[in-house]
Amino acid sequence: MSTAKFEKFEMKYGYMLPKEFKDFMLRHGGDSQFGSCRFEYPDNIINNLLRLPGDMDFHLVPFGDIGNGDYYCFYRYGINIDDYYVGIWLHETHNFVILASTFKSFMYKCLLDDFLSMIDPIEDLSDEEIQMANLESMERGMELSEEFGFDIEKVKKMKDEVDYHKLMINYDDRAVQSLCYIGKWMFNIDKNKGLFYLKKAYDACKYYTAPYYIAGRML
Repeated sequence: MSTAKFEKFEMKYGYMLPKEFKDFMLRHGGDSQFGSCRFEYPDNIINNLLRLPGDMDFHLVPFGDIGNGDYYCFYRYGINIDDYYVGIWLHETHNFVILASTFKSFMYKCLLDDFLSMIDPIEDLSDEEIQMANLESMERGMELSEEFGFDIEKVKKMKDEVDYHKLMINYDDRAVQSLCYIGKWMFNIDKNKGLFYLKKAYDACKYYTAPYYIAGRML
């Protein structure tokens, strides 16, 4: 795998992919799992085989999935290299939910996903399976921490989903889903503070409907 194939995709579709994403794919290849994201094979991304014509907005480029028909995608909103978001396209509603404002921030979310899974494991797993899953999550977390320079000691202090979203917005103040989650949680404690976070979600991308969708779900 080389950068030449990604460059061919960019020339064909006029869609610049983040450098950190291309570097990551060159290192890890396809069918690699981090957090809840299973990254697709580079050739499938480059050949645009993951798109669902007629269902997905043309701004979206899928690069991974969670195994239930929902896809992680880039959403490009401008002509500059950094004019993009990372989020999840929901196959049942065709809504796109913004999760992060950069690919590195998305990988931080993957790190949080892995550690949250250790706090709240899948109920159907046996004790042995949980132990194995936790070991794999820890190994992936250590790998991402070394690769991207994340503060894994801070992440290890996470206790619940509220901490998860607080960590996310402290790392990325345009992480719309987490802003809405904390906005709803805070709304029940302090209405003004709750509205503050919901307004931040709105201001993060006024031109797109994702914040309205999430806020509607949250409130």
